[in-house]
Amino acid sequence: MNAAIITSDKDPASVNIRKQLLGSYDFEESGGCFRASVGGNNVSVYSFDREMIHLEGIDKGMDADVLVFASKHVSKAGLDAFTVHVPGNWGKAEFGGVDRLLCTAPSELMKSAFMELQGNALGVEVIQEATHHGPSVDKPCMFIEIGSNERMYRNEEAGKIVAAAIMGAVKECGGISGGSGCNGNNGSNGSNSGSSRIKSAVGIGGQHHCPNFRKVMLNTDIAVAHVCPKYALGSLDEEMLRQAMEKAEPKAELVILDWKGLGGFKEKVKGLVAAAGIECLRTDDF
Repeated sequence: MNAAIITSDKDPASVNIRKQLLGSYDFEESGGCFRASVGGNNVSVYSFDREMIHLEGIDKGMDADVLVFASKHVSKAGLDAFTVHVPGNWGKAEFGGVDRLLCTAPSELMKSAFMELQGNALGVEVIQEATHHGPSVDKPCMFIEIGSNERMYRNEEAGKIVAAAIMGAVKECGGISGGSGCNGNNGSNGSNSGSSRIKSAVGIGGQHHCPNFRKVMLNTDIAVAHVCPKYALGSLDEEMLRQAMEKAEPKAELVILDWKGLGGFKEKVKGLVAAAGIECLRTDDF
């Protein structure tokens, strides 16, 4: 695997994570970035002087199979948290990216990073968020974030935890032939080829911080890739469902519904999934 870690000088949490990466691992400056090897995988750390959600097309010409955006997480509550999610917009692109365009989810890498963060030394909650905001890039990508206040953004232990989660996930998921999947799954075309240990799923319904998909991520071999939360269900249609299923590595095999979290969209979502002939489960099934 060739993994690119994207950091921004505009983001204090990103600067913190970059500092811990460069200080804790054997990175050497080369060609405008810092490069290291972990478990036979190539890792590069890039720095930009722009907000990450607006780094549209930053992957063009970049020698990478997957991008990991190391970022801050912002929430009104300002609670301590570590988060992971895939960028993309179900509807209008209000915070970077492109209208109705999802990025490709590196499902296994994100699940691995999510698991690496569990039981962290700070005792901080680990959250998967719904798919949201930019940037739009062609290569598989994910965000991993420190939240959600200035104290945590600059907490060096938090930076070390996220740095270790990134490097641990890359080491586990790098495989022997590149790609962005675990244990040798080369998913460059989004297929289910290779020796993938997991199945990708699309989550639909519920809250932005996906509490009901958490048990699926923690206790099964399923990686919940894209999540369309209740507030975005007005934008979900046949095209967006197809896009979410296809834009995961490996491609999503099933849909998981947060049934109570569908609200008044239950019949609409049932109809979309049935028309597409997609296997469907509910979070209550786990």
